[in-house]
Amino acid sequence: SSDLSDPVAAEHVAVEPASARRRRARTPENDAVPAVAPPLTLPELLMLQSLRHGMRRHEEGWPSTPYVSLTFAQGLDGSMAGPLGANGPRLMLSGGRSMTLTHRLRAQHSAILVGSGTLLSDDPTLTVRLVQGTSPLRVVLDGRLRAPPACKLLRSHLDEGAPQVVVDDA
Repeated sequence: SSDLSDPVAAEHVAVEPASARRRRARTPENDAVPAVAPPLTLPELLMLQSLRHGMRRHEEGWPSTPYVSLTFAQGLDGSMAGPLGANGPRLMLSGGRSMTLTHRLRAQHSAILVGSGTLLSDDPTLTVRLVQGTSPLRVVLDGRLRAPPACKLLRSHLDEGAPQVVVDDA
């Protein structure tokens, strides 16, 4: 049973038949980040409900420890970067729908953590932009203080008010 007081559960669920997904050609338009967040599919809704349930159970059992989720994008060849690695051009491993889901996940968490390598290679903002929600605390592990002052993460604090912490001694 779903909790309809939950804004995610109350959203319209659009279930696209698998046969329609298989027939749809993969094009740049299909992979583009949507201007308006599409409705949740049933698997996305179930995943978000499961995440919230796990967070609530964790809070009840271990209130003094953080609940940690790991997300990442991986290519079909198992890599997390392009053929040249972190030194090569940025490669989008996810499509628009996946990016929207990533922003939904960010909105569910109180913090997001990246290493300085991600900050240097991707220059992310790590804010919630594609869906409604509050941006999490952004934490960067940067043991050698390599975060450039002009990076998007540090500049976006001025525009969006999303808090950030740079940890220099991980």
